[in-house]
Formats: sequence, structure tokens, C-alpha cells
Amino acid sequence: MPISEGFLAMVVASGMTLIGALLALLYKSKCTRIRCCGIEIDRDVAGEEKLDEEELRHRNDVTTAV
Repeated sequence: MPISEGFLAMVVASGMTLIGALLALLYKSKCTRIRCCGIEIDRDVAGEEKLDEEELRHRNDVTTAV
């Protein structure tokens, strides 16, 4: 029985959504070192928090100016 295009599109979209949610969860994590599947990542969490604060401040400035 062949798989319908609609079902395949739903499976692909669900998979991409899951990957996006996992990446967002990892980005919001406060871990400075992440090791998974032989990959090791060292992050500057304090620097990322400062960038996030600046971006939020910029968004608020733009919305209050409109």
C-alpha cells in the first residue's frame, strides 16, 4: 500500500517541528558544555544572554516607536 502525499508531508512537517523544538530547548539551556553522539560543544552562555537582552530591548524600542 503506497503512502499518500498528504501523510508523507505531515510526517516530514512533524519531524521538522520536533527538530526545531529540540534546537530551541538546547538554545535556552544554561549548560556551558554539551556532549552528544560524539559531538562536544562549549558555549558562552553569559554572552548569549546579553545578546538576547539587546535583541528584546531593540524589539521593544521598535514596537513603541510605531
